[in-house]
Amino acid sequence: MPHLSTASADRDAVLTAAEEMVGTGSFTRLTPAAVARSAGLSLDRLRSVFATRSDLVQAVCEARHQAWFRDLLASLTAEADPRDQILEVFLYIEHDQAGCCPCLTGVGTGQNVATALASGHLVEVEHLMTSLCARAGYPVFMSDALVLLLEGAALTVRAKESPAPVRTARTAAAMLLSVYESSDTF
Repeated sequence: MPHLSTASADRDAVLTAAEEMVGTGSFTRLTPAAVARSAGLSLDRLRSVFATRSDLVQAVCEARHQAWFRDLLASLTAEADPRDQILEVFLYIEHDQAGCCPCLTGVGTGQNVATALASGHLVEVEHLMTSLCARAGYPVFMSDALVLLLEGAALTVRAKESPAPVRTARTAAAMLLSVYESSDTF
């Protein structure tokens, strides 16, 4: 069995090579043999880290999601007010090149890993919005509405290849927050 630090270094090398191969494109070129060559490892060594291609794809997607979410949280630190942080999430999505769910479109059809990761990603975004809404004093239903605006806009951005849907969603979110703040009807 490989030494733990060697296994960790192999894993890092494989993930780096796989990420470079995929870039912003599709996962179709991602084969264990090609990744092993690019990482400077034997195919057997790669398989000791990732037994299947699916395991490798899942690890790449998880790493992308973790980086995306870490960068999103870092962008929120510029704003102290939770209301502004809510709107900052929309701004982050507008300027984000990876997309709201970094692996949703690149993995390809028939990949259960993409669906599972997208679901997990959505749950994390929902938790973030719920937390921000609670800190700002908004009810849970406000968070649900904001997540619908955010995720709908993030998916529409990909279809239209324009940030306009996120700008529209951010404006709608700001209006929704303002209506709640100025009204006793909720």
